[in-house]
Amino acid sequence: MNRRGIVTSAALVAGGASILAWIGLYNYPVFHVATELVGIAICASVFSIGWNARHITNQDHFAIMASGFLGCAILEFLHMLAHGHFPAVFFANPNATVHFLLAARTIIAVAFLHALYVRERKIQVDQEVVLAAYVFAALGAAFWITRSSRSVGPFVPDLQWLPQLVWRWAVNGGILLGLSHLLRRPISISLRNRVFLMVIMVSEVAGQFAFAVQTDLGGTVSVLGHLFKILTRLCVYRVLVISTLKDPYRTLFQDLTEAVQLMRAQRHDMINDLTLASTYLQMNRIAEAQQCIEVIAADLSDRYNYTTLPNDAWYQIIAAKSDLAQEQGIEFLCKLNAPPPDDFHQRRLLPKLVGNLLDNAMDAVAGAPEPRIILEWNRSQEGTVLKVTNSGSEIPPELRPRIFEPGLSTKGKDRGFGLTICQKIANELGASLTVDSNAEATTFTLILPQAGQEHAAGDEARG
Repeated sequence: MNRRGIVTSAALVAGGASILAWIGLYNYPVFHVATELVGIAICASVFSIGWNARHITNQDHFAIMASGFLGCAILEFLHMLAHGHFPAVFFANPNATVHFLLAARTIIAVAFLHALYVRERKIQVDQEVVLAAYVFAALGAAFWITRSSRSVGPFVPDLQWLPQLVWRWAVNGGILLGLSHLLRRPISISLRNRVFLMVIMVSEVAGQFAFAVQTDLGGTVSVLGHLFKILTRLCVYRVLVISTLKDPYRTLFQDLTEAVQLMRAQRHDMINDLTLASTYLQMNRIAEAQQCIEVIAADLSDRYNYTTLPNDAWYQIIAAKSDLAQEQGIEFLCKLNAPPPDDFHQRRLLPKLVGNLLDNAMDAVAGAPEPRIILEWNRSQEGTVLKVTNSGSEIPPELRPRIFEPGLSTKGKDRGFGLTICQKIANELGASLTVDSNAEATTFTLILPQAGQEHAAGDEARG
């Protein structure tokens, strides 16, 4: 959030607090109902988002905190009903309403410390059992308070009832202990969240102090206590939901984006395989076409492919791309000065790589004044070298380091997967794939190492 956003948020909070304080001083029952409904809504939101995001975050402490806030929402709703604004409620009692509020804070404190323990120890819990436990704990506390409220008379302040005072500050001490533990871990918590945690600590102490010294259930002190409670809930919502769950949701969207890109890459790769199968069918070579289809099926089933392409697939894919280039008015020069691939992995993967490099070259020279593609396959001291050169425009220097990233393309949307596939194949073969581009031509160079080096590097890449 920038400075303007911070100032705007602070102004909104100050304005809202001023309006609520004014209402509280002139009409406390309306103020109390309004603030409690806001607090209950925040608790319900934390539960709904935290519980539904438990599978995304894969962290059980979110489910624990969500369960605690659900129990808190139940008890705070009963606290609002018992305050005396609803005469028809049989358990309406000034002391019962305080006990409901203390019970709600106890549920939150227990859930908070429980979540911290699970997070630190990396313990897995049964999330449904945890939810049921906190809900039954809240209902059990509500039943006990409802039963005991019938025998309690007029409102008794904390300062006149030691057990209630000890209960309040024991709960507050547990919450402050957990918050201070989090603040001692600066590596895992951002600076912004640390600021919110400190605000929570200050507002917790101030709010509970106000409730402890109040002499009745209304008045200025009670208004201040409720305002500090709302501030605490807003900060908790900001830390737990907006900040902490933001990264898991971003990770989910990133995973979905990567899945879509993978599907597009598979589609791109499959087109070349189907082109090769179509070429064999047109030549009435049914067995070779079936062999190509088996390779596609193995790739789609995500199992290791022990089926290789036909022996002359290398030549056939080059011939198919050559014909396509001529149809588009592209000059295509082919210099095959080395034997065709005979290694199992090369026979399986090199036709895919060559097809994608040639597709990329044809896209690059589209619209060029003298479109030309040169394919070279030679032996050298380094190994076998494949070069694909095109006369298209120069690749901008700032894009060259990222040229093999998925989806990176200057040709429009849903493009830029062919070179990514080429890089993946090169890695599997233990080869190096580089690009050199200038104003005259762009050349992609694949260097396949000697057989022994190639197999070692390829096994390492696959491992």
